Parts: sequence; structure tokens; C-alpha cells
Amino acid sequence: MPQLKELKLTDDHAQVIVELGIKYGAYSEEMPDTKKERLAAADEIIAFSIDAWVNDGITPDDDDEEVAESGRQIEEILEAGGVTIEDDEPVFGDLPEIEDAEDAEEDEDESEDEDEAPFDPDDYIEGYSDMSVAGKVKAVKSLDVEDEDDVATMEAIAEWENEQDKPSSRVLNYIEEALGSEEEESADAEEDEDEATDEPWDGYDASSAVEIKKVLTAQAKDEENPLTAEQVEYVLEYEKGREKPPPRKRVITFCEELLAQFEADDNGEDEEPEEEEKPKRRGRGKAAPKAEAAASNGTITLTRAQILEALESGTVTIEV
Repeated sequence: MPQLKELKLTDDHAQVIVELGIKYGAYSEEMPDTKKERLAAADEIIAFSIDAWVNDGITPDDDDEEVAESGRQIEEILEAGGVTIEDDEPVFGDLPEIEDAEDAEEDEDESEDEDEAPFDPDDYIEGYSDMSVAGKVKAVKSLDVEDEDDVATMEAIAEWENEQDKPSSRVLNYIEEALGSEEEESADAEEDEDEATDEPWDGYDASSAVEIKKVLTAQAKDEENPLTAEQVEYVLEYEKGREKPPPRKRVITFCEELLAQFEADDNGEDEEPEEEEKPKRRGRGKAAPKAEAAASNGTITLTRAQILEALESGTVTIEV
């Protein structure tokens, strides 16, 4: 095993060497977790590569193509550590620069951006750029606002139209309205979902069924801020939707009774109140008939039926 006292690797260089060793079969384990272990592994791989070149004669210029290929792999590993072989002796030079991973990704992204062709609506809607305004609107309306790909196409068309010398305002207005309404519906749905998970009041979940009934009863009696049917319906739906702890039957029953009372009260307001029947004065036996006074001369007028009923009952009540 060659001496590696002059080999001064950084952790980054060690990682590159270990990755190459794993790739070419010069290292059979996974990437070590610690810096110390990575440096030790890299030293081992460099030493193995020097030995293979110097002692085993595995070099890039071997007549056997398979051996030459292995030699090229060994040469790549040695170059990663700044090592060259001269007269069958290792020479330890400066470490090569390592391209930063983030810079490499940025270069790759920039390359992809340069290669990416500008958006062409004709690739998505045949003949779009040559259509009349009415034709463009009709074509865009055929796209499905609930399909993600179609939505992306509509957004790209809107951006393309805005870049034109004479953008089609009707197309832009339709796209804005179509996508805007979808966003509003989504926001409303999220808002409704959020509301459905809110406690009817703070501390509701920790309250017992008895405490909840007391709160609802107290608010029902509050003249300034009376309980409404909508509030009761919310409590009912919230209670039914509970999972842990499960819905409480007493709360559900109480809310349903309150809603039934609200419904009864609403029905009562629509009907005209019936006049209360005045109680009749009673004599002996059956009720005595009332005598009707004449309009102005004080004459008492009784009908035949009233007279017969009065005789039968034995009394008569006269109101003047």
C-alpha cells in the first residue's frame, strides 16, 4: 500500500473520490456518514488505484480494451485527488476545483431555458393565431376550466395575447372571468370548509351537553341578542360532524326541538289570530239568552227563540 502522507484531501474532494469508487467498483460500501470516515475511505480508494496502476499495470494505454477502460477509470479517480503517475511513482499535486452543485443546477436550468421554445398557441389550438376574434373566443371556451392542463393553456394564451401588438380583449376578458370565477368558487369552498370546522363558540368542545343546553336556553331568552334558527342549525351540524369525541344525542335532540319551535313560531305569524270567545253568563241550568236593546228608544226586543229559551231556563239577562 503506497504512502499517502502528501495527500491532503478536503471533505468535498473525499466525497467525489468515494462516489467514483462506488461507481467503478473500487469501493463496496455506502457513502460514510462522517467527515473522518469519508477521508479514510478516499485515502483507501486512492491507494488502491495507485497500486492497480503501478503494480498491476492497469493503465489507459493497455492493448486490452477492457484493461484500458479500467485504467481510464483509475486515472479519473486519481485526478480527483490531484494525483498523477510519473515513472511508476505517484505525484501529489494541487487538488482540482470542484464545481458547486448549486452552480451546476443553475447552469442546467439556464441551458433548459435557452433550449425551451417560446409558447405557440397553434401547438394547443390548431390555427389559433389566424382565427378571427370570435373564433378565438369560441376555441378558448371549448377548454375545460376544471382541467389543469387546459387552465395552463388558457393562462399561456392570455400571456401570449398580451405580448401581441393588438391583443384580443374579448379573449382576455373571457379568460380572466373564467379563471377568476373558478378561483372565487375555490376560495368560497375553502371558506365554507373552514367555517364548518369552527366551534360554535369558544370552549364548546370542552363543554358538557348540559352546559351547551344552558347556553342555548340563555341566549333564547336574551331580548337584545336573541338566538336564531341559523345559529341552532350550525350547532346541530357541527355536533353531528364531530368524530372524537362522537356526537352527543342529547345536544342533537335539543337542537332539533329548538328548530321545531322556530318553525312553529314562523307558521303562527302567518295566520290571523282567532278572536277569543267571550264567556257567557250562566243562570240556572242552560245559559240565558241576551236581550238586544233597541237602537234609541230603550225598547227591549226578544225573539221567539229567546223567549222560549228564557222560559225553559227560568231566567233572562238583559243588557242595555
